[in-house]
Amino acid sequence: MNSLRLFSALLLSLGIAAGSVSAAPMYKWVDADGNVQYTQSPPPAGQEAQTIKPPPPPPLTTEEAQQRLQNYQESLSPPDPDKAKNDAEEQAAVREEQRNCDAAKRNLERYSDSANRRFRKPDGSVQIPTDQEREAEIAKAKQQIKVFCK
Repeated sequence: MNSLRLFSALLLSLGIAAGSVSAAPMYKWVDADGNVQYTQSPPPAGQEAQTIKPPPPPPLTTEEAQQRLQNYQESLSPPDPDKAKNDAEEQAAVREEQRNCDAAKRNLERYSDSANRRFRKPDGSVQIPTDQEREAEIAKAKQQIKVFCK
């Protein structure tokens, strides 16, 4: 709540400062060459001038004001280590999903390439898959692409 009080005091100060700036008189007058002049200082002595008010600043929408307030409050609060940890875990999960997607695409390409292609098994032996095994691996790769490649 301390940060909310600080923010409120800051807004009040800015409002007062903006009000004093906008309260400064502006003058409209025509110089000796016939040019219309707009100034915040009075025209030369003996020059007729009209005092005018500056236009009001454009208003903030509710959403813009809420967003500014939220950004300010976030800047005051210390970083959340749990959020940083969750962000890192989320990024790691996205990278893992991308690796799985790439592997599934490579497998689909390899099994779709040639019917007589040889594959090395985990034990180091080489195998040429049967047509049924190839079709099963192609279907498996397509399913993995649906899951991992979004």
